[in-house]
Amino acid sequence: MTAFFTLAAAVSALIAIFVEPVALRIGMGLLAAAMIGAGAGIRRVMESTSARTIRIDPAAGSVRFISTRVVRSTFLTVGFLLIAPGLTFLVLQYLAIPPGNPVDFKRWYILGLGLLGLCIVAHELWILRIPAGLTLTEFGISGTRGVRLIRLTWDEIATVGVVDMRGAHLLLKTTSGELIRIAPYWIGSDPNVVAPIVWYFLHNPGQRHLLTDPRAAIQQVEEATVE
Repeated sequence: MTAFFTLAAAVSALIAIFVEPVALRIGMGLLAAAMIGAGAGIRRVMESTSARTIRIDPAAGSVRFISTRVVRSTFLTVGFLLIAPGLTFLVLQYLAIPPGNPVDFKRWYILGLGLLGLCIVAHELWILRIPAGLTLTEFGISGTRGVRLIRLTWDEIATVGVVDMRGAHLLLKTTSGELIRIAPYWIGSDPNVVAPIVWYFLHNPGQRHLLTDPRAAIQQVEEATVE
């Protein structure tokens, strides 16, 4: 994904240098800057988790693997960064600064990416209704802000593991055969550490009362692993 933003930034910068109309030059220049910022933000998201570490919300009253604030805000910021050049271009056009040929592909390149940014913002606002992270309670698992809302009872989970998809992802398989893949940045934790924790409470229902105390729950898993 970062390669896309790098390429788009380079294309936008080249067009900004050689294009004639002022409005288009300004729009492309802003778009190049936006692409650099968006690429940097996405890179930070991808690198937001460290190997063999977990990030738990200490105030949740459950075991809640939570992403960083950077992750929760980056995609929304990327959307606004993509909108800004297109909006600026439209304002300059309204002020009668010549935008160039109305069917010029460069113009629609700016506006098209602005529309993409608008879709990203709308999506990010829509998924705010989903609790961030992945929460383990005595009754089941819920949360994430990835592709979908996860809300499963323990009885609905068949297996848990890790799958390699350009890096380790947590994998949940439901009793109905559905596969749910969760990227590490949505849970702020290494899936290789999270998977054994989920597996333990999946197969040890008598210990699920410990999930109300994150420290005790993690300690129990560590002790069981050592044994």
